[in-house]
Amino acid sequence: MVFNLGREYVLIKIIVTGFFLFILYSLGSALYYMMNDEPGSQRMMKSLAKRIAASIALFAFIMFSYWMGWIQPDGVIGSTE
Repeated sequence: MVFNLGREYVLIKIIVTGFFLFILYSLGSALYYMMNDEPGSQRMMKSLAKRIAASIALFAFIMFSYWMGWIQPDGVIGSTE
């Protein structure tokens, strides 16, 4: 996905991994709150809202990285080679 093996490559991998870990943590905490909180608690909804916001931010970051030229498509799908 990233052809430049410099500092940008490592930084992008760290940022994307961090987003994924936060998304998984938010999803897990929402499951925990759903199972253990009392009815009427808003903690599950807040956790799911954070997950959605993080997913949108990750998508925006990936699109921005592509626009800046930090990442490139690999050309596997529809390749003519």
